[in-house]
Amino acid sequence: MVKKLYNMKPIKDKSYLLFLFDNAIEQATQTAILRNQPIPTSKRDTYVGNYLVRKNNNNLYDIKDGIEVLYENLYMYEAAISIAQRQNQGFDNSIKEIIKIDDDYGKHRNDMMVYLNCYKAAKQRKDIERMSILEDKFYMSEQLSKLVKQRIRRFKVIR
Repeated sequence: MVKKLYNMKPIKDKSYLLFLFDNAIEQATQTAILRNQPIPTSKRDTYVGNYLVRKNNNNLYDIKDGIEVLYENLYMYEAAISIAQRQNQGFDNSIKEIIKIDDDYGKHRNDMMVYLNCYKAAKQRKDIERMSILEDKFYMSEQLSKLVKQRIRRFKVIR
C-alpha cells in the first residue's frame, strides 16, 4: 500500500525514524535474497542468497558456503554469480557448463598475456614480422575472450 507523503505528519522522534529505516533495509535485503540478486557488501565480497562470492588475492573469484570453499579460482565475476544463483536454486546440471565456459575465458586471457609479453620482447629486438604475427594473435584471443564472456550471459538468472 502506497501512502501519500503530503498527508503524513512530520516525524519528530529520531529513534522511530531509525527504526523505520532499519525495517526498510531489512525488507529490501530479504527480497534480494529471495530473488537471488547479488548483494555487494564490500569491494571483494558479494552475497548471493546463502553463498559468498569473494575476490581472492590472485584477482580470481571463490564461492563459499559459510566456511567451506565450494568453487575457487573462477576467472569471471559473472560466472561466479551465475554459479551461486544456481546453487541457491538447485540447478546443478548447468554448473559444469558454466565452469567450462569460465575455463575457456581464462585460457584466452592467459594467451593474451603471453602474446603481449612476446610482442614486447619482439619490439625490443625490432622484429617487425614477429610483432605483426603476435599482434594478430593477441587480437584474435581478445575477440575469443569477448565471445566466451557473452556466452555466460545466457545463464543469468532473472526473476
